[in-house]
Amino acid sequence: MKDLISAKDNRKYRIVETLYFAKKACTIQYLAKKNNISIRSTKTYLDEIKSQLDDIGGVIDTSSKGVFMKLPFYIGIDFFQQQLIRNSLGFKMLELLFFNQTLTSRELEEQLFVSMSSLSRLTSQLKDLLVNHGLVLDSRPYQIKGDEFLIRKFYTKYFHEAYPQTEWPFKNVSEDTLNKLVQSFQLSDSMRIEALNFNKIRLFLAINMFREERGNSLLLTPLKNKGLSSDDFQNTEIKIELWLKSLSMSEDFILKYGKVFSYIYCYYYGSYIKSDKKNHLKYENLDKITNSLEYLSHVFDLPSDNHCHLVHKLDELMTLYSYYNSKTGLNNYLVFRPRDYSLLDIFQNSYPLFYKLAEQELIKVCKNRALTTDQINLEELMFFLLSKWEQLSLHLYNNFSRCRILLHSHINYQHGNNVKALLDSKLEDSLTIELFHKPLISESTLKSYDFDILVSTGTLFLDIEQPIVFMPIKADNESFKPLLSVVQKIKQKHKYMANQKISKRLNEISKPIAE
Repeated sequence: MKDLISAKDNRKYRIVETLYFAKKACTIQYLAKKNNISIRSTKTYLDEIKSQLDDIGGVIDTSSKGVFMKLPFYIGIDFFQQQLIRNSLGFKMLELLFFNQTLTSRELEEQLFVSMSSLSRLTSQLKDLLVNHGLVLDSRPYQIKGDEFLIRKFYTKYFHEAYPQTEWPFKNVSEDTLNKLVQSFQLSDSMRIEALNFNKIRLFLAINMFREERGNSLLLTPLKNKGLSSDDFQNTEIKIELWLKSLSMSEDFILKYGKVFSYIYCYYYGSYIKSDKKNHLKYENLDKITNSLEYLSHVFDLPSDNHCHLVHKLDELMTLYSYYNSKTGLNNYLVFRPRDYSLLDIFQNSYPLFYKLAEQELIKVCKNRALTTDQINLEELMFFLLSKWEQLSLHLYNNFSRCRILLHSHINYQHGNNVKALLDSKLEDSLTIELFHKPLISESTLKSYDFDILVSTGTLFLDIEQPIVFMPIKADNESFKPLLSVVQKIKQKHKYMANQKISKRLNEISKPIAE
């Protein structure tokens, strides 16, 4: 849907983005080259950006060193992304069609301030783009048609990207009611509440209420045949009704929205519904995901966990892929890749072996469900695996970059504790620091400690394998450099050894078992 952004607005945004993330002033030449824009156009766009920043208290500073953008502390890059989307004619039209399903060509021309020919071109562009999302644009009258679930998912992504959390776009849906709903959204003990995006849930529920109010039923989607028994759904309806009553919702509200909320819960959290009538295939699918996660845990020395929430979430995503052929429609965003997805880049760069093997396992599980790579959103699957695997970053960091420091004070334990507090404040959280607690230090007394580096406030001559680093009493930034240098070498060595160990384990697993 990025094609709905005009070429000019897109170029201006790229300049803003470059300035936003720049750590120093950027020359005009750099801005032009980086964003593939002429120097003349770059200067023109900068003048326009300056004018736009005035409204939010931002400025563009120009000096001999180049251009630097200053913004109020509360303004983030998402502000510019939201403005870019909401200033787009295409997205303006999509929003108008959401709130009004009976607009004529004449009404759209007037509300968008475009000519008949411009509206015709815009309509053709939208039709082509919406096909990728499994949707159709009808023009008699103008409205979005298609599977109701995909329509609601599409607009959830739109409103989530186009509006800040502090701005409520639905005049006919009570924001207070939605806030009350999401703040109590703890229907299942098995659900991991801390992993939910509450604003996105709030928008999704609001869109569901709005669509239901206007006669667009969710109950006609393919997902109604998800495999849940009638008892499962009835039990969910009872749970939803009790939930709404506990929030003092009116009988009319429960009658209007109880059933659709039950369907939403079944769509997203059906795996958590306890029932003896679950089919055998469902259990098989869950077992295959569990086996893949256990395999990854074994290969990378990760703590064993039942991964209940993660297994169910991956299963739900794969189930959605099996129902719909449009992976674009099931994508997690429309225009801007979520900032959360930077987690993918971090893992891919820091733990490429784990990332690659995890991808292979997810693809293998999907193939077992007759899902090809063209039908799945591998990036979304990987994001959920990495973000919802409990303490995965910490465990991988410890396995690949662990560094244990043993601290010895030449004075006394209290002095050692003070130096330890200083080191804790200066060094990374992932480094473990243990205080040497014996009266005298020697090769023999060190044997009861497990460490990678010995740090001492006094000079030591010891015949040990681990490096010894002197820690001066005056601990300024310069004095930490020798220790940081040794820490980096230890980490690199540990990472190399961990990779060697994992590669050896993978080779052993892949060898055929002797007859």
